[in-house]
Amino acid sequence: MNPDYEKQLEAAVRRELKSLDELEAPPQIARRVLGAIERRAATPWFRREWQAWPPALQAVSLFCLLTLFAALCFGGSTLVHFAAVSPVAREITGWFNLFGAVWNAAAVLANALGLAFRSLGPAAVIGAVVLVAACYISCMGLGTVYWRLAWAPLKEKSS
Repeated sequence: MNPDYEKQLEAAVRRELKSLDELEAPPQIARRVLGAIERRAATPWFRREWQAWPPALQAVSLFCLLTLFAALCFGGSTLVHFAAVSPVAREITGWFNLFGAVWNAAAVLANALGLAFRSLGPAAVIGAVVLVAACYISCMGLGTVYWRLAWAPLKEKSS
């Protein structure tokens, strides 16, 4: 666009806005807004967000939460060393090892696809994707035709 036109348009809009009179809010809206502000200020401290709590209570609650977190961390680390929990820990570790193996296999496949894309070029990869999509669509279409042919005589006999 033309920068001079944009400046002229901006100046015209500014003049029009400055020529407007100030609008006052209707008394009902002002009363409702003031009432909402008073209700919000009258709510007890424990119903407000944590940042609006008194600083002493913020410090106490933060200390309690940090202590609880430290206790959970210490308890979790010592719980693993108990003999009764050892089979459960081995089972959970096995699940994570399985997840790690699946993740490694997915990473290897992603790297192989990236290498194939770089070595074959984008045209060959796009052609392969189009070919796979065409085969999928034709299989779905033929499957639909065969399904309708297979069930058509049953519908005619029942009616």
